[in-house]
Order: sequence, then C-alpha cells, then structure tokens
Amino acid sequence: MRDQYAGDVSDLLKIAFLRTLAADDRTIGVGWYYNPEHDGRYQDGRRRDYCDEPKWEVFDVPLYTALREMRKSAERSVKVLEELPIWPHNTLFHRVSVPFAEKRGVWAADMKSMLREASIIFLDPDNGLGTLSKRHTIVGEVKAMRQPGRAVVLIKFPGHGEKHARQIETYHNLLRDQAGAESIATVCTCVSVSVVNKNGLRQRVPRVRWFTIIDAGEVLIERAKQFVHRLNGIEKCGAGVVCASRFTERPACYIGRINSPIAVAMPPQSSATDRTLRVEYVSPECDYNFKGNGFDGIDAHWKARHEQLIPYKNAWPVIKSGNYHRK
Repeated sequence: MRDQYAGDVSDLLKIAFLRTLAADDRTIGVGWYYNPEHDGRYQDGRRRDYCDEPKWEVFDVPLYTALREMRKSAERSVKVLEELPIWPHNTLFHRVSVPFAEKRGVWAADMKSMLREASIIFLDPDNGLGTLSKRHTIVGEVKAMRQPGRAVVLIKFPGHGEKHARQIETYHNLLRDQAGAESIATVCTCVSVSVVNKNGLRQRVPRVRWFTIIDAGEVLIERAKQFVHRLNGIEKCGAGVVCASRFTERPACYIGRINSPIAVAMPPQSSATDRTLRVEYVSPECDYNFKGNGFDGIDAHWKARHEQLIPYKNAWPVIKSGNYHRK
C-alpha cells in the first residue's frame, strides 16, 4: 500500500468489505505492506471518480462520506486513511515500511505481534501473493498469521491470459497446500473505472479485484454474500463468491453476477480430484449458459441478441480475457 493510492476505489471496496465482515463482533488488523515511495503510476493513484458518482452513496454511507471528505484533505496518505472514523472498533494497523529481504523476517514478526489481538487480518501488498518483494506477501507470512478463530483476508488482482476460473483454482490450491488453509472463499469484484486511453481521451473500463478469505467459516461467508449482494446493486458493477474446502465433502459455492466465466464446485471425486473446479461458460450480458465446448456458439448468440450493444468482433477479445463488463 502506498500513500498515492489512499482513498481510491480499491480502498472503497476493501474497507467496505472489511466493515461487512467485522460487523459488531470482530476486530480487524490491517497489515498495509506500506511503501512510502511513489511507483510512477500516476493514473492508477487518481481513481477517485467514484466520489462524484451518487450511485455509491447507498453502498456504504459512512464510508462513502468519509472518503469524499478525505479528498479535500491537503495530505493524501495511509496515515490519514487510518484516522478516518470508519474503521470497526479497536482496529489495529501495521504501517511500517516493507524492508529489504535480509530484514523481512523481523519485520513480519513485528507485524504479527502488533496485530495479534485481531480476529480478522487483512494483508494489503501492492500485488497480492507472490515472491519475496516489497510488492508482495509470501505464503510463509500468510501461514504465520493463521490461528484458531481467526480469518486472514488477501487482496489480489488477476493476471492476464489464463481464464479467471483457472487462476482461482490454482490460487486456492496454493493456499490449501502451502498455507494450510482449512476453507477459502474468494469474492470476485468487477467495477468500472475511468482511465485515459492512448489518445488522451477518458474512457471507462472494467477492473477486477479479488478478496480471498482464508479460514472464513460460515458466518464470514454469509457476510461476504451480503457484500456481494450490495455491490451487485450498484450500476456497472458485478461480484460473486467462489468457495472451496480442504476436505472431501462438496465445497459450497455461491454465485453472484460477475461478468466472466464462473467457477463452480463439483461434487467430490476420488482423493486427487475432489477439489476440482468446473467452469461454466455464460454470456456476460444475459447469463445464457453455453452447453457445448467452451464458448462454442457465442458468435451467433451475440449477433442475434447483443450486436446492438457492441459488435461481436469488439466484444469477443474482452469476453475471452474474462474482463467484459455488462453494458
């Protein structure tokens, strides 16, 4: 997390999600993975158009109001974000700069100690789970944060190329096998944001963010569904939940409106395959389920039903990437 991003649309989503999970009976601990240096991505750090969009007022009124007021502040920083009156009672923060590799162990131990009283830990590196760097958390640090009665929440931005459902499957398997996660729920969100294209013109594009809960439990999964329901009520937004289990019983899965192929859990198979995810290929405009091989037939379907919205030749590359946003 960097000061340049404080108060952007990611903060709106992540804090709303944490507020929903915590309700009035959980405590939050935020590990910022703080980096005071500007990363040179000036456009990314300015995604605060939501402050001028009335549709967000009903999403989380106190949070939306506070973030709009923060925009007026002369200082834009993680420290200012921490001081807003929107955090659940007794929220804890670890805002210590991420060090170089040789001091990482001491730094991580300090974060664990500082957040030890929290029942929900949120880890917020720039790029989610990955290799040892200032931009990532690593599996060992996630595993160290786990303890009975606690959930660990991670943010992740999906990669390009591979279908999102397959990425989620790989991600869940990694967290189960290397971090020991007992249960996992990933909330997939898609929100339209304003960007400046290569011609210098402003346009809106979909941006996908995932919030993964490790050791969620039934209560937190139900609260995650409530968050998804609220976000699906916002124009040009979509969300869904994919759940998985370490055990052999059928994993639970809740599906919301998310505009990409949706991963759903299969019934248990033999021991090596009982955690497999199946992919359903659905039209991102009308949720029509293609029964054949992948997206076979989508060209005819699209031209018959949705060509007036966006020509198929333009829509297909975006659909294939998993980043199409319902018009």
